Amino acid sequence: NGATAYDVRTETTTKAIYLQDQMTFGDKLHIMGGFRFDWVEREQNLNYNAEPIDNRSDDYVSPRVALLYEATDWLSVFGSFSESFGPAFDYDNGGAKLYDLFPATQFEGGLKGQFFDGKLTANLAYYDLERTQFFTDENQDPNNFNPLLSVPVKGHSNGVELDVQGQIYDGLSLIGTYAYTNTEILEDRTNSDNVGHRLPYAPIHQGSLWLKYDVNYGMFKGLSFGAGVYTAGKRYGDAENSYSDDAYARLDLMAGYKKKLGDMTVSTQLNINNVNDAEYYNLRRRRNNLPAEPLTVMGSIKLEY
Repeated sequence: NGATAYDVRTETTTKAIYLQDQMTFGDKLHIMGGFRFDWVEREQNLNYNAEPIDNRSDDYVSPRVALLYEATDWLSVFGSFSESFGPAFDYDNGGAKLYDLFPATQFEGGLKGQFFDGKLTANLAYYDLERTQFFTDENQDPNNFNPLLSVPVKGHSNGVELDVQGQIYDGLSLIGTYAYTNTEILEDRTNSDNVGHRLPYAPIHQGSLWLKYDVNYGMFKGLSFGAGVYTAGKRYGDAENSYSDDAYARLDLMAGYKKKLGDMTVSTQLNINNVNDAEYYNLRRRRNNLPAEPLTVMGSIKLEY
């Protein structure tokens, strides 16, 4: 039937060399530094059997440095700086030209703590990230059957992340996360009015909490119960911030039982995800949507010899 306008082929060859070293000073200060050297070759055409319409050869050097200082037996301070890049598999000018390599720069620093004799750990971090992402140009004519153009959008994000994990009581464990994320579009080649808008698919607030209780004694030994909630705030669907999805919360439950039978261990588990049947999208665009799974029940049986 011949090639169609949707036949797109990209061939990418990447070669890299790593150089990294880690040093410790006085048993408390740990420093790691290194470089990564990349060589990237790309070839692009829009019809599978056609001759290449563009090819590029690029190289990039990515430095990285990180440090950790053990202030006390239970508290450490850390920081890191790194640069990286993403080879652009997308194209502009209707597919006539491959994009340049787009670098990313990230700084992160914070605290790591251990509590209750190491049974509970917590990390508090601040990060600052600047990078270019690709988003589909949704303003194209929907009747135009040429491939959807991907638009490079340079964005900046910074925020605070908190992670807590461990055992808070005999048999009772938790995993908790929270993230505050501030984002801003710094550059949009197709629409300068988008500068200052929030990046798509990035809620300001999101978090999760999971609790699990394992019965370790008595006639119900081997039973496990768990419950968790995941929540995310309002998210914009495009760089124009013209539409958004509301905040949502999803509830998950689980129950399990483990028993040893001779040399074999039998484990059964039942998971009920999205108990409240929350309706939300993992990804939403004007042309296509990726809805999250509704109420889902899954069971499993595992035999270990």
